[in-house]
Order: sequence, then structure tokens, then C-alpha cells
Amino acid sequence: MKPISEQMNKFQSLIPFLESLRSISQEQWTTPIKTGKWSTRDIVAHLLLWDRYFGTEAISKIAAGDPVTVKHLDFDAFNKNALDYALTIGHNELIDQAIAERELIIRQIEQFSDKVVIHEYIDGDGNVFCISNYLVDFADHDSHHRGQIELFMKEF
Repeated sequence: MKPISEQMNKFQSLIPFLESLRSISQEQWTTPIKTGKWSTRDIVAHLLLWDRYFGTEAISKIAAGDPVTVKHLDFDAFNKNALDYALTIGHNELIDQAIAERELIIRQIEQFSDKVVIHEYIDGDGNVFCISNYLVDFADHDSHHRGQIELFMKEF
């Protein structure tokens, strides 16, 4: 297992990347990264809503001493909600919200002991939820989408 500080650094690295997206054009923001794929705006909304979900249903619950309520979701429906949400909000406001959600999760996790971060909680489906694993999984998820956006920007 990677040290928690390394996991947190990777998880935090999304924030400066999101900040960098403030300077892209509206066309770059709304054009699909490939035919049939999402736009940068859609990807940011997707990242935001996942952070909001896990922040609310797992991290905040752990901070409050409440049971973790994360459940397996219908990914297609969840992602559709993210795409719909992206259409309702401006460029900078979406980035602001994505950064705020990520920063909230980071602040909460930074208050936890290492014991809490590596503890195995039982989620709403009866599966194990571990903050340490969550950090690794979502840093990888971030990296996947970040790579898509970076490639698109190079080719735009």
C-alpha cells in the first residue's frame, strides 16, 4: 500500500488541473473530446458529482461517526445526471464547485487518523469501503479523465 500522504497528493493533484481549465475557450469546453464522447465540461461535471456522492455518502458519514451509505449505482443514470447538470451551470461556476467538493473531501480526510483512513467500513450494500482504497481508485479515475482532456487539448 502506498503511504497515505502519497495517495493524498495524487488525489489533490486534480485541483490545479481543474484551475487550468478556466483559461480554455468555450469551444474547447463544450466540444466532445472525440466523436460520441463527452466534452471537457461533461467530464468536469462527472468528476464533481462523483466527489459530491462519495463526500456525502462516505467521507462526511465517517467524519460524523455515522454508517457509510455508499451503494452501487446505475452508472449510466448517474452519468446522465452529470451531463444534464453540466448544461445548467457556467464554465467557472462548474470548476468552482468541482474544486470546492474536492477540497472538502481533502479537509475531512486530513482530520482523520491513519487508522481511520485504512479502516474497512461496511457500505450500504454490505461491501467494504476503505478511504485509502477510495483515494487510489479516484486518483486513477481522475488520471484517466485528465489524460483524455490533455490529449484533446493537444489535438484541438
